Amino acid sequence: MSSTPLPPPMRYVTTTSSATGESSNLFGGPVPMAAAGKHMKGDVWTTHKFPAEVAGEVDMAGKGVGMVGNFAPGQSAGMHFTASIDYGIVISGSIVHETSDSKVITMNAGDMIVQRGTLHAWHNRTDAWTRMLFVMIPSEEVLVQGKPLAGTQYK
Repeated sequence: MSSTPLPPPMRYVTTTSSATGESSNLFGGPVPMAAAGKHMKGDVWTTHKFPAEVAGEVDMAGKGVGMVGNFAPGQSAGMHFTASIDYGIVISGSIVHETSDSKVITMNAGDMIVQRGTLHAWHNRTDAWTRMLFVMIPSEEVLVQGKPLAGTQYK
């Protein structure tokens, strides 16, 4: 799966010079997208520490991430969790969010969700592509009765 009928998501990054204090446009262009299981994803920006560095010109690999997810018609991202606080926003289309207790929420363009280290799955039950934007902030390890949460952890 290398392409979708969705237009490529664009990102624009600005920065502040630590020497002069002037702001400038660092770069812009399409978000690099790649297959991730049964859907497409692309990191918009990542950070490696908090508080995050804001000066400089490097897209630093790390733990905090802004990510675009494209879900093909009829596809699912199976039950999983991340050790993070996730802010998810449906940009276009419709998607079903399922929790481990089998409760579902149908989300449409403009809807938002906050996940707190929860087991969940995504299901695109439509005949159109769905695009979401996620901002993921690292959290402490997810514990249940003092033991790490069981299940598939995405990192």
